[in-house]
Amino acid sequence: MNDVTTSPLRVLFVTESREVWGAEESLLLILSEAQKHGIEAEVALRPGSPLAPRLAEIGVRFIEHRFASHPALSRNGSLSSATKLDLLRDGFSTLFGGLRGVFLVSRFDVVVPFSLWQTPETVLASRLTRRTSVIDIHETFHGVLGKKMVRMLAGLASGTISPSKHLAEQYQIAEARIIPRPVITPQGAVQPTRNDRVVTLGMFGQISPHKRVLELVQAFKALDSSVRLLIVGGRERSNRSEYELEVRNEVESMADGSQVVERQRDISLTMSQCDFVANVSEHEAFGRTVVEAIANGSTPLVLDGTGPAEIVRMTGIGYVFESIESLAAHAASRPTAPPSGPIINRVRMDFSPETIAAQYFDNLRAIHKKGHHAKT
Repeated sequence: MNDVTTSPLRVLFVTESREVWGAEESLLLILSEAQKHGIEAEVALRPGSPLAPRLAEIGVRFIEHRFASHPALSRNGSLSSATKLDLLRDGFSTLFGGLRGVFLVSRFDVVVPFSLWQTPETVLASRLTRRTSVIDIHETFHGVLGKKMVRMLAGLASGTISPSKHLAEQYQIAEARIIPRPVITPQGAVQPTRNDRVVTLGMFGQISPHKRVLELVQAFKALDSSVRLLIVGGRERSNRSEYELEVRNEVESMADGSQVVERQRDISLTMSQCDFVANVSEHEAFGRTVVEAIANGSTPLVLDGTGPAEIVRMTGIGYVFESIESLAAHAASRPTAPPSGPIINRVRMDFSPETIAAQYFDNLRAIHKKGHHAKT
C-alpha cells in the first residue's frame, strides 16, 4: 500500500457521465478510498450529470465543464460510419476542447480520462500543460478506425489502465496496466432465498441491444424450458426504449414467474435468488455482474472471448460457452452447486474497493513518478 505520509497527489478524473451504470459505480468505489491513499481527487463532469449527487454522497468534489461535442460518435457510438466532414468537425471540436481544458487540468498532477469520448481533448490539454495523463480504457470500439484512435491516444498518454487483459489485447496496448474493477459485496455469510423447484437465472444491467438481452430471452423460449428469468435493469416507463419494450413483451409471455425488474443500486437480495447469473454482452470490458454473482453465492454463465470469461477463468467459478443457445441449454438442464464459503470470501477480498483502489492509486503514482523522472 502507498505511504500516505508523502505529499498528496492531485488527481482529476474526467468523465461526461450522462448516466450512472457499471463503470461509474466502479469509479465511485475507487474514489471512496482516495483519501486513505493520500489522493486529492476531483471529477470533471458535464453540467447536470447524474454522477454529481453520487459524488457528493461520498464527499468527492466535482467540477462542471463544457466538453467538446462529437456528432460523429453521438449518432451511433461508432466512427465506422462517420464521413470525412464529420471527422473534420470532430477534429476541430476536440482541438478547441483541448484548449478549453488547459486551465482545468493545470491545477492537477495527474489527469485520468475516464471516458473515451473525452479522452482526445483531455490528453491534448495534458500535453499542453505537461501533466501526467493516464487513460482508463473500459469502453469498446469494434471498428478499425476506433481501435486505431484508442491506440494512438494510448501512445500520446503517459500510461494506460485496463480492467482486463482481454480489452488491452483488443486494442493491442501491450504496456497497459491491468487493474480489475472493484465490487462492493455483502458482509457475512450468503443467505440464499432460492426456489428449490424452479431454476432461476438473472441478468443484471442495461437492457440494450449490445447486452443481447432479447437473444437470451428468446433462447430460453425456444427451449420451452421452465427456467425463471429475472431481467434486472429496467427503466421508468417514460424512458423505456423500443428494445426494452420488446424484451418486456417476450418475458411477460413466459411462465414460471419470469419478469423484468427496475434497476437497483443494491442487487444483493435479488441476486441471492438466482441459481445462475448470465452475461452475454456483445462486448464487455470487465463484467461486474460476474464478481457480484460469485460474491452472492450464484454461478456465473458467460460467453467466450470477453472480459467476463476472463474473470470466470481467473476465479475458477462459473462456465464459459461458445453461444447463447448452449448457455441457455446448460441452465435449463440442471442447477449447479453454488460457490463455497472460502471461495466467496477470497473473491470478495480480491475485488474489494480497498484492494482495487490500492492497486489503482499505486499505479497512478508509479506512472506519474516515471513521467516526472523522464522530464527531469
